[in-house]
Amino acid sequence: MKKRFFIVLSVLLLCSSCKNELGCDSLMANLSLRKELTAVHAKESAFFKLFNVDHPKYLLRELFNTKTNIHSIKTLPKTTNGSCYCQAQLSISFDEDLKSRILKAVNPNATTIISSYFDEIKSESRIEYEFSNPSKNNYTIKIIEDNKEELLRSIVYYIRLHPYEQALKTKEAP
Repeated sequence: MKKRFFIVLSVLLLCSSCKNELGCDSLMANLSLRKELTAVHAKESAFFKLFNVDHPKYLLRELFNTKTNIHSIKTLPKTTNGSCYCQAQLSISFDEDLKSRILKAVNPNATTIISSYFDEIKSESRIEYEFSNPSKNNYTIKIIEDNKEELLRSIVYYIRLHPYEQALKTKEAP
């Protein structure tokens, strides 16, 4: 049975519609978000926060090579500083076979913590966070084809860099 986990992206978008004092529900604001939400740094920052990785350089940059769907995009009211939040809901699909392959590939000592990620997301839970980049509002969203091998490789890459495993390596060092 396929399961999905949902991510709700709340992006602080310094879009032209806000600067021109148009309503945040305007077509222009919505099109700005659709056009501008795919930059790799935006995706990486999203997962940086989601997985609590210590250093943004070591992000799961490949994770979006899995099946990622866009479910909705909407703009939210202006903030007091004149910017608007634009929100996009994405989901990534996985099944039990993929989950078991990922868990087999990880350091056995890290299995519990990685398994807990799947436990958290198996009921289609939502994880919300904010991403803001005032200096460069160049974000986009795109739909990427299903690629289980990439997902496996990416998650294993992430696990190797996870603070929990780094702590294990430190303990194992002579």
